[in-house]
Amino acid sequence: MHYTSAAPGDEGTAGRFTAVGPGVSGALLAEIEPLLRHELPDGVADRPSDGELRSLPQSFTYAALSDGSRLVSRSAPVRDTGTGAGPGVRFHAHAVHLPPGVPLPGNRLPVEAWRSPHWVAVTPGGAIPDPLTLPPGPTAVSEGLDDFAVSRGPWLAAVLADLRRASEPTEPGGRPVVLVERQ
Repeated sequence: MHYTSAAPGDEGTAGRFTAVGPGVSGALLAEIEPLLRHELPDGVADRPSDGELRSLPQSFTYAALSDGSRLVSRSAPVRDTGTGAGPGVRFHAHAVHLPPGVPLPGNRLPVEAWRSPHWVAVTPGGAIPDPLTLPPGPTAVSEGLDDFAVSRGPWLAAVLADLRRASEPTEPGGRPVVLVERQ
């Protein structure tokens, strides 16, 4: 499925789905939509350069939905090609819905799809490769996770302890945990 933020000048509109595959009900779309929304950070240039556009944050989501299905998505900034006034940037979300009991291809971890080259930033006109279908072997992901852990060693244990504490069920339907890091 694909979701795009509102066009400049449509401030009253949060965004809209531009493509949805079969088997995703209206109730699920209502649950999924807040997970795909992404707002520009303060201070974004009216018409950012290509470098500024690339430096804007992307988000990656892996969420368990109320019906037992899961959602894997990436939201990324894209240049607005419309002629409206405004920031000249939108966010486009490309998401994959996994029905209950259906694993990621190859029983991979969601984080392995994070940097997949198959995520797209526009709603396609035809079939595209599944972003969850990755080249065989977890080497690049393992190396990336190792590098991440080593570079953040001084504070990683405290963050993981906080995540564990936050994930302990204190009430039904606990809140999501969001980590944000400047690259």
